[in-house]
Amino acid sequence: MMCLLCVGDRSLRIELVEEILRFSAYRKDGVHVGTNLVLTVTAYEGPYLYLKLIHRRTLDHCRLATTDDWDKHKKEDGRFPYSYIFRNILEDRVLDKPDGTLTIRPAPDRETTVKDVQLITPENTAGFHLEDELPDLSEKERDNAPFTCLRIGPFPRAGGSYLLRFECHIGEPSFGDLIPEDMETGTRIYKVYGPDHIKNHIESYDLPRCSVGSDSAPYQKHREFFQGIKPENMIMPARYQIIAVDNPNGDPRQLQAMDLTNDLRDITNQIPPSLYDHPVLKQIQNRLHWFTSEAPGNGFFLQLSGPIALAELCDVTR
Repeated sequence: MMCLLCVGDRSLRIELVEEILRFSAYRKDGVHVGTNLVLTVTAYEGPYLYLKLIHRRTLDHCRLATTDDWDKHKKEDGRFPYSYIFRNILEDRVLDKPDGTLTIRPAPDRETTVKDVQLITPENTAGFHLEDELPDLSEKERDNAPFTCLRIGPFPRAGGSYLLRFECHIGEPSFGDLIPEDMETGTRIYKVYGPDHIKNHIESYDLPRCSVGSDSAPYQKHREFFQGIKPENMIMPARYQIIAVDNPNGDPRQLQAMDLTNDLRDITNQIPPSLYDHPVLKQIQNRLHWFTSEAPGNGFFLQLSGPIALAELCDVTR
């Protein structure tokens, strides 16, 4: 369900993809996603360099985080503190340098850092944008698209390392299709597949689903685009991390990791207690779960189980 297939030129090296996934017990809330990207661009010859990110089914309300969103001094601005979590999920994770760049330690391993990282936002990078690669669909057609492809860029020709975040939402009908529910137990299963699995799932399930019936014509561009992806253009991140946020809902049951493959480590115990000093995060004390994959292929799988809200369950079973 979650995670992204990254497509681009070999001039792009992805140091970290870190998804902060906000789960709610209410179906109407769907899943909110904040995806942090740390990447390095080497010199390249072409006129433009973009990174394309592919996710199963439909993503809603996609936006680049602004300069204001990244302000490290903001604690209560009415928005979920994605930036605060990114900075504080590890002690001394981000070092602000006098020249305005950052040094970032992606994971608990203190020997690995990315230096001279520049922040990318809509305000500070002229002409840089995030857009749907395949936008020519009606609202109804878009709801049933086999995948969403976000194009991010263009990146500066001179190269360098960059940090950015895009935020989006998974609602209906994608939510119902991707996230199975068990009404007998009142639970919902969230399956998080690594990038190695995304291509196979789109080819095996999502594209065939759109190839039957009289309404298959609008998705011809999706089929052609996906068939044109070459193996050498699939970029595997050096690290893929998932931070699952368990929102309070009055139910004593909590989000739980039910199953994970051997190439995915649960490093929740390395979250410093000081992270929960934030007024929003105090409400979910010790209810963040953190997983990291360092396998070269990123073929990991994670299954999380969370409760369906009691009121919602009652409405469904009447």
